[in-house]
Amino acid sequence: MDGAGAQVSDGVRRAGRSQYCDAAGVKLYQRRVTDPPETILDAVREVEQTFHKAGYHLPLWNTGTTQTLPLNDPLEPEQAADHAVRFYLAGLYARNWGLERMYFYAWGNGKIPIVLQAEGQPPTKAGLLVAVLQQWLAHARVTSCGHGPEVSLPKNVWECRFTAPDARGAPGTTRIVWADSGTATVRAGTGSSIVRHLDGTALALDAEDSVQITERPVFIEHTDAPSA
Repeated sequence: MDGAGAQVSDGVRRAGRSQYCDAAGVKLYQRRVTDPPETILDAVREVEQTFHKAGYHLPLWNTGTTQTLPLNDPLEPEQAADHAVRFYLAGLYARNWGLERMYFYAWGNGKIPIVLQAEGQPPTKAGLLVAVLQQWLAHARVTSCGHGPEVSLPKNVWECRFTAPDARGAPGTTRIVWADSGTATVRAGTGSSIVRHLDGTALALDAEDSVQITERPVFIEHTDAPSA
C-alpha cells in the first residue's frame, strides 16, 4: 500500500495521540488489484515498525481498502477465488505484526474486483471457496506462519500451521500451504495423512510424498506434528 507507514509515522509524530487509542485502523490493499494479496504484508510490517519506533504498541485493525477500488475491473473468476482465500490467509499471517482484525471490503457489493456474494445473488466461486476455508479452520488455532527458505520452503511458497481436533476429537496438526505465484513442490512432511483441496477433493499422503503447490491453497492434515 502506498504511503501507509509514512502516513502513520506523520500522524504519530505530529499528534502523539496514539496513547489514547485502543487500536490503530489502517487500510491494507495491493498497489494493483491484480497483485498477490501477500503484498499487503509489506505495509503491515512498515506500520508495525513505525509504531514500535514511536514507542506505541497498538493492535492493528484493517478497516478497508482504497476508495478507488470500485473503479477497477473485476478479476477473472478463478483469480478472484484464489485471491479471496489468500487475502483471508494473509490476515492470519499478519498476526505476526500485531494485526488483530481484518475486514473484507463491501460484502454484498457486485461492483468490486472480488465479489463474494452480490446482494440477491448466489455466492460466487470466490465466496464458495472462502466458505470451504472457513470450514477448514473451524475450531482451529493458528500456531505459526512462515514463508520461503526461512521455513524450508521454496521462495514463492507460504504456509500457516494450526492445531485443531480431528474427526475423533483428538488434537491434530494441520497446515495450509500456497504459492504467491507459479507453482512449487513440497514434501508432505512427518505424520502426513491427507491433502484436501478447495474443490472438495482429497488425497491420502505418506510423509515422503510430494505435494504440488499452486496459487490455490491446500490443506494438509498430519497425525503428528509436521517437520519443517
